[in-house]
Amino acid sequence: MSFKEKFKEYQQRREAKAYFNKNNSYKFSQIDFVVAFGITLAIGIFGLIALRYITTTIRINFSFLYVILGYLGAQGVLRYKGNGGNVEAALVSGAGMFLGMIIGDAFYLASIVGTYGLSVNLLDLGLYVSSFQRLFTSNIIQSVFCILGIFTTFYLIRNN
Repeated sequence: MSFKEKFKEYQQRREAKAYFNKNNSYKFSQIDFVVAFGITLAIGIFGLIALRYITTTIRINFSFLYVILGYLGAQGVLRYKGNGGNVEAALVSGAGMFLGMIIGDAFYLASIVGTYGLSVNLLDLGLYVSSFQRLFTSNIIQSVFCILGIFTTFYLIRNN
């Protein structure tokens, strides 16, 4: 078998695998969707708390870290399941990252307010609304990178 024939066979196998992964959504069961949501939610929460701590400690905003956070969320899901190519899993993971970022920012705001001796109710919807406003409307560059981070999670899971 010549090199051209081997390479052609390799390309056909790769195309068949990509077609199979793209057109078969049964590979993700309902529990896999829940786990994918939970993984991206946890990475979003803890990652954003760490990101906020870093930016307030050194007083420099590293907006590109939102994209890295999205990449880590996608890698967490792909390491759990081992395959991607599923639009539904990508949407669930993107939603998990979105909510994780909002919840993580709300937890960080609550911890900052708590250091000043004030009490914060974590069940208060206003805390999460202010976190959403802080993430997506306070700074245009931060908003763009935050959306890029969520899109990175979606894109990597969808196209893997």
